[in-house]
Amino acid sequence: MRRVATCRACKAEIVWARTGRGKKMCLDTEPTSAGLFVLEGDDHDPTTHRLPNDMAATYTGDKYTSHFATCPNADEFRNKNDRDA
Repeated sequence: MRRVATCRACKAEIVWARTGRGKKMCLDTEPTSAGLFVLEGDDHDPTTHRLPNDMAATYTGDKYTSHFATCPNADEFRNKNDRDA
């Protein structure tokens, strides 16, 4: 079973994973047809990678969405420099 955490902004359940570059990324816990990310590896330390756009529509495995894209309070955690751009 995947280790589930709680989003500090909206209190939704999330899963933390590492990208191929070793950065942390939070994902919604439930797979969706609109998801672009695949979880792999150990449930306690999963990794994720983004599906290419042309492959995402036909991929039949579980696909997850970045919680940053779905969180209603994501702006609380955006980098100030990103908001000014």
